[in-house]
Order: sequence, then C-alpha cells, then structure tokens
Amino acid sequence: MRGVNQRELAAALSLSSRQVRNLTDSGVFVRKHDGNALVYDLSECVQAYMAHKKESEKPEAEDQLKVLRERKLRAEVRAAEIEVDEAEGRLIPLGVHEARIGAICDRLRSLLMTVPSKYLARIQTARTELEAQAVGEQIRDETLRALQGTSNQVDEEDVQGEVDAAEDEVA
Repeated sequence: MRGVNQRELAAALSLSSRQVRNLTDSGVFVRKHDGNALVYDLSECVQAYMAHKKESEKPEAEDQLKVLRERKLRAEVRAAEIEVDEAEGRLIPLGVHEARIGAICDRLRSLLMTVPSKYLARIQTARTELEAQAVGEQIRDETLRALQGTSNQVDEEDVQGEVDAAEDEVA
C-alpha cells in the first residue's frame, strides 16, 4: 500500500489540511501505519469522502423538501381563508377597491380644482399678511368641511360600472 500524507490527501480531494484533520477526527478518514509513518489510503479516503458528502447532502435536501411542503400548505390555508373572507363580505377584490378609491380621488380633485377661482378675489383684496392668513384659514376650513364624508358620498352607482368590470377581471 502506498499511502499519502495529510497534505497530499487534502490536495487530491481539494480540501484544506484542517478539513482533512476534522474528517479524520470525526472518523470519516482512517490513518494506517506504513512503516514508521501514519498515512491515508487514497482510494479508501476518496470512497469514504464521497459517501460522507452524499450522506451529508441527504438531510439538507429532505429539509428543503419539508420547508417547501410547509410553505405550500400555508399558502393553501391562506387562500382558503381569503375565500372565506370574501364569501363573508370582509374582503373585497382589489379591482373593486381601486374603483372606489378612484371615484373618491376624482371627487376630491374636482373639489380642489375650484379653490383658486372661488377664493381668488378674497386673496387679491387681502391688504395685510394677517388678512391673507385669515383667507388661507378660511380656504382650509371650508375645504375640510367639503371633504368630510366624501368617501361616504361615493355612491355605489358612481363606481358600479368600474366595480362590475373589476369583478369580471377577477372571475
């Protein structure tokens, strides 16, 4: 038997000397006496290392499969919960929500577009900074009053066409 030393074994298996020592300590590699020296049988070590690598990869693949199965199960449970929430009316399709928000934004835009023309005369006649500030506060207060309840004012009829289209997309 022509044995190899630790450095030669490490080079043959593309490992570091420390890895060879660790694998020897863990019982994967076995050193044998060759005269006065302790050496490794290269062919035995190659086979032992291949078996060790194959065995160490098995649990990792099994763990990954287990994680994937758990993720799939969680996704299926979540999909069922969403379906129940939709059936019970606690959840609406995204398209319906977008249509309602769009209608609210359109109403807010039309309200805000009237501000300059509605208050221009008051702004122009303000003579002092204090009067201008009072006009600004009046604009703010009247605008906030007009905006209150805007979302409640959006009729189902205002967005019904968009809602129907959104529901058709979902189906």
